[in-house]
Amino acid sequence: GISNDPNKLAVWPYVFTSLSYSDWYQLPVLSDMIEAELGRTPKAYVVHIWGEHGDEYLAMAQDNFDIVGDVEVPFDPAELDATEVVNGAIAALGDPNNPNYDIFCCFAYPDQVYRITSAAMAHNFNPPAMIFGPLANFGFYPYYRYYYPPWTLDPSLDPSQVDGILAFTAAAYDANPEIQAVYDLIAERMDDDVGDPTSGIPDFPGILSLDYWGTPCYWAGMQMWLEAVESVGYVDQELLRDALTALEDDPADTILGETWFRMYGTPGEGGGNLDYLCHIGEVAQWQSGEFETVGYEGITDDLPNYVVTADLIFPMTDLWNWLEDEVVTETVTNSTVDARDEADTEVEVTGTATVTVARYDANPGGPPPTGSRSLSSLDKYIDVYSL
Repeated sequence: GISNDPNKLAVWPYVFTSLSYSDWYQLPVLSDMIEAELGRTPKAYVVHIWGEHGDEYLAMAQDNFDIVGDVEVPFDPAELDATEVVNGAIAALGDPNNPNYDIFCCFAYPDQVYRITSAAMAHNFNPPAMIFGPLANFGFYPYYRYYYPPWTLDPSLDPSQVDGILAFTAAAYDANPEIQAVYDLIAERMDDDVGDPTSGIPDFPGILSLDYWGTPCYWAGMQMWLEAVESVGYVDQELLRDALTALEDDPADTILGETWFRMYGTPGEGGGNLDYLCHIGEVAQWQSGEFETVGYEGITDDLPNYVVTADLIFPMTDLWNWLEDEVVTETVTNSTVDARDEADTEVEVTGTATVTVARYDANPGGPPPTGSRSLSSLDKYIDVYSL
């Protein structure tokens, strides 16, 4: 993002950016969306990563929300205590039925987002809403084993484990036929690489590799560049810059629709930024395993291309799928449970028995129960058994 100093583009004549960011136009949409639900300015608790990314998003949050608390987390994930971060947010929230803030924001990178998501699940975090930065916008975000072992992806998991979580987007899969065709093409290319150890996600369905925030902006940006190159016909920096600049008056036709760069500075001396008025999405919510673009009534008055694909679910209080009893029991018949008890021995059930399964944070040393169909709903639990 460049929201902390947009005037830089006024003196960068050959720089053209395409990605959406904090005030271009993510956080204004997020704030207006929740304000439409509450009838007042929403209150936010902000976790932000050390460095320019976190500083920028915090500053923009301060412009759009009433901030009731903010916590800086380290850039090095090895130094992050995610449990401490989440417990601090829980304490600041107070009674979930009369909360002190309306949304928990985590403006950080994937290493931090993964760990804080895991801690939120493990500690029954129950805010009205939460939004995460990069990682939560990828199609594979719902398919992590958030308890154990770390960073393990499993496409057989129920993606509803992250239902309700918000993240940033540029276009939902169903936004328009052109977007859908690009997403399908990327998925097909990723599927071609399945089994290749050098591919991004070996043995994982390509459709789950999609980046809903970045890809539409990058693709539209390249389409604008293609139009400029074809109009000039050869490589000339100044002529290409002028062709890109001219799109502000004569937009390109891209997967976003009519698209242009908003230019800065004196003509010929400044660069441009893909105009947020071209965006067809800013904020999305995971709903039943789908990353749906959400908004508010009248949003197209502010962003004419915006395509809402689902209604916002708010508040999520008591609706998070990780909110379960501390101990869960299930009856197993004639099954071998591929898990370990506290003595680190395999548990085999002959006949009918009741298996008591404790939460991960009660005993974090062992693997989750896998390989037993009857325990498939308990993937995030582990290994304390009463037979």
